[in-house]
Amino acid sequence: VKLKDGSISYPTNFRTKTKIQIDADAQSYASSNPIYSLGNFTYIDEESKIQFESTIHYLQSRNVTVILLLPPYHPIVYQKFITDPQYSKVRDVESYFRYFASKENIDIIGSYNPNLMNLTSIDFYDGMHPSTETMDKILAGYLSLKHRNCSA
Repeated sequence: VKLKDGSISYPTNFRTKTKIQIDADAQSYASSNPIYSLGNFTYIDEESKIQFESTIHYLQSRNVTVILLLPPYHPIVYQKFITDPQYSKVRDVESYFRYFASKENIDIIGSYNPNLMNLTSIDFYDGMHPSTETMDKILAGYLSLKHRNCSA
């Protein structure tokens, strides 16, 4: 069900899979050719970068605090990204976002790389959707770090 805020509420059977079921879903996703939504992704489009950066600058000019969120992929899927040259652009995109965020003094939360956050299969619903609890932990970690830095 898609909620008013744009988020999706998944049915119970989707949210309560076993590790074996989650890994099977992730393996199936990683084995598809091309991986869903990443087919023909061979370069970072310059026009899209310009539009993205212009949007961020517009928001900042309106005193909107911008924070970028990079949701992690399932470890099986991310392993495919780092071993298959066809998907090297996923890492390039994350590098671009990190460079841009640093240059513009924008906070960035998370990473496509689940290993940086010690995530395992049970932290996901399938190959590309981290669980609500996982995203809550990632956001709570950011808020805790932000709070510590503000208190220092």
